[in-house]
Amino acid sequence: MNPSDILKQLHDFDKASPQFHKDLSNFLRSEEYRSAVPSLQGEYLARLIEYLDSVSLQIVSPDP
Repeated sequence: MNPSDILKQLHDFDKASPQFHKDLSNFLRSEEYRSAVPSLQGEYLARLIEYLDSVSLQIVSPDP
């Protein structure tokens, strides 16, 4: 899988879907993703990080 395919697949996920984080997690665990990630460099790697940062769950712990 080439780097642009990874980014396209990620952007194809429906962020409004209740299944979004489950689908994303399954994709991130997939063999095709895991085998392609080590080759990401430069702009592709930066775009992947930006994407993952933008969709990460923000978990806030209550103060003790």
